[in-house]
Amino acid sequence: NILSSTSNTTNTITFRISKKYEEFLRKKSEQERVSINTIANKIFGEYIEWQQFVEKLELLFYWNYCFK
Repeated sequence: NILSSTSNTTNTITFRISKKYEEFLRKKSEQERVSINTIANKIFGEYIEWQQFVEKLELLFYWNYCFK
């Protein structure tokens, strides 16, 4: 499981994002006094963890629906 790894190694990648998202990230990083990278990692982490939860939840609903 990718989320259970305790490794803190990082990779460098590049993204193109909408100007409005960049502006939001810059404002947010200033407000929280953290780097844009910190916020981006938080966003990615929350998205990935939430997606895994949703996929398990969908499977649970599917099983409940099929085996009533």
